[in-house]
Order: sequence, then C-alpha cells, then structure tokens
Amino acid sequence: MTVPSMLASALFLGCANRMPRLWRFCFIYIMSALTCIVVSAFIPAIGAMINYATLQKILASLPPGAGRYHQQVFGLYHARSTDTIDVRHLQGVVTFPSFHAVMAFLAPFAAWESAALLAAACVWCAAVLLSAIPVGGHYAVDLIAGAAVFAVFAWLSRPRHLTEREPV
Repeated sequence: MTVPSMLASALFLGCANRMPRLWRFCFIYIMSALTCIVVSAFIPAIGAMINYATLQKILASLPPGAGRYHQQVFGLYHARSTDTIDVRHLQGVVTFPSFHAVMAFLAPFAAWESAALLAAACVWCAAVLLSAIPVGGHYAVDLIAGAAVFAVFAWLSRPRHLTEREPV
C-alpha cells in the first residue's frame, strides 16, 4: 500500500492546488529513492527475519513470506546470478536505508495542511514503521536511516525565499 498511498498523496496535493508542497514532495521522493538505491548498493542487508533465523512459531503468525519475501531476489543479486533489475520485482534491492520509512514520513508531509488527513496519515505512518520490521524484514537501523534520508531532503527542499516559516 505504500506506493499507492504516494500516488494518492501526490494527486491530493495537485488537486488541492498545493503546487509548492507537491514539488517538494516529488523532490523528496525522487532524491530519497536515488539515495536509498545508491547506499544499498554499497551496504546490502538481507533483513532481520532471515539473518536472525526467526522462530518458525513467530513466522507462522505473520502473513506468508513476511520478512522473507525478498530473500530469493536478494540472493540472485548478491550472488551476481543476474545482471538485470526487473522493475516489476524490486524486492530485495533496497533494505538499508528503508525507503518504506521515507514513504511513511512523506504521507504526513503531504497532508500537513489538512488536520483530518494529517491524523490519518500519522496513523498510517506509524503502521508502516511498526510493520516494517516483522513484515518487511527491516532492521531498526534501516528505519532510522530512512528517516534521516527523508529529513535531509525535506530540509534541502524547504523554501528559502518565503518570509513566513513553513513546517518541514
């Protein structure tokens, strides 16, 4: 649901005629994605659920493939068994820093000026962050690094020419 929520956020900003916020949203999304891809190329991580051989009892209580869905693709890239990245199957390409964390923070960023949407976006953000470890197979440090990537590009995209302060 993270990618559809990003599309919905961008559409909301465009339809609400919040163009400066939409441009910032797009800048943060694109630059964060590129940063996560580049960093993960140098610091690949297979994921917490696989690395710690999580107990079968715990895995049985989660959705099928939770925390391990990317294992096969990651193994192909890590073993250099493939030299092609299939954009339809990007699982296992980026684990550190977590782009899920970036997208989780982008939802409240997009909804900032609407109290009702902001509350829903914050709940969604918390759900994504809490599920990223057991379902997504992330380490906590992946999420912290993803939050840092988001923060850097949110800060870099802030308007410098306005006299009033806009929240980052």
